[in-house]
Amino acid sequence: MKSIALDLRPLSIPEKAQRGTAHISRSLLEHARLMEGDMEYTLLLAPDQKPPEQCGSLRRYVLPWTYGDISRSDWLAESRRTGRFLNELNPDLYHAPDLYMPRGFTGPVVVTACDYFELPIVGPVRLFGQTYGWRWNFRFRFRYRWTWRTMISHAACVATISHTTAQRVRHRFPSLADRVVAVPLGLDETWFTPPSPRPDVLAKYGLDRPLILHVGGLEKRKNPQGVLNTFQRLRREMPTAHLALAGPLHGPKTESPGVHVLGFLPLDDLQRLYAAADCLLYPSFDEGFGLPVVEALAMGCPVVTSRGTATEEVAMGHASLVDPSNADEIYFAVLSILRSPRPMPAADLNRSVDTAKSYFSLYRECLRS
Repeated sequence: MKSIALDLRPLSIPEKAQRGTAHISRSLLEHARLMEGDMEYTLLLAPDQKPPEQCGSLRRYVLPWTYGDISRSDWLAESRRTGRFLNELNPDLYHAPDLYMPRGFTGPVVVTACDYFELPIVGPVRLFGQTYGWRWNFRFRFRYRWTWRTMISHAACVATISHTTAQRVRHRFPSLADRVVAVPLGLDETWFTPPSPRPDVLAKYGLDRPLILHVGGLEKRKNPQGVLNTFQRLRREMPTAHLALAGPLHGPKTESPGVHVLGFLPLDDLQRLYAAADCLLYPSFDEGFGLPVVEALAMGCPVVTSRGTATEEVAMGHASLVDPSNADEIYFAVLSILRSPRPMPAADLNRSVDTAKSYFSLYRECLRS
């Protein structure tokens, strides 16, 4: 029986900062039974990390050093320690569900890349909602580019979370082209079951309708100024309109009538908010996937998002597509949605079981080759 070492240490960081990593890991663990009799998991955990509920009786190891992603100062030393540990453990395959390469490991590696960013040569770097200043810029760029260079020479496969990201990686790294595979994220079945009626979700957060919702950090690539400008223009025509901002509390100042900064929400509240909102406004300039788009569509919330990015791909024809740099186009798309009947929830979106099956097939292919 083949052994897959699955690195769960990225889940040791706060949930609101886990991005697509959490969805991939949890879908794999939830559907691990599909590999019974064929392959088995060996789970790698960080110190004091609480194993996910889906771990069950799967074999696990706690690595006694701090997980060092590419933003940490001890990243290189930690990567060497992990490489030595994996050589002793000797799994048939190691899967890093986040952008990470263990230094010195000689076995096959599958790496999941949520996105690829061209970093500036000089100046501060703003990535994943964090700003790495001038002093850290050189170190961060070195680690980020070293990781990609190492993937070129050592990764058996690079799995991206959308076909759009896969095309971007193939274009940037031609030598990786035949090892890049798109494995889109999927939603678990709770997203396709309408929440039981409970009208107090709007009252709980002081909201009213018409309600525009934006989910995600207010970093520059997500076009927060476009969201705010569109809402302020809408507010002049509909004085009772409200804008709810759910996600990390960073970005431009949002003090404005009708704007509610909610921060990170519990899953149950987030699902009910999708079900109550009149529109999800998500006009990003750049996305590796755009999970809020599929979450909203699954809950029957109409979506306005960008054409030409990964969100167009994952919306699968269910969203209103706009040019994120065209303020008029965004505004009239929102206005059209508010004046139209609410659509039915989209039922043809990717499920977590589909994601898990794709990864299991990918494991088998890497082991065969």
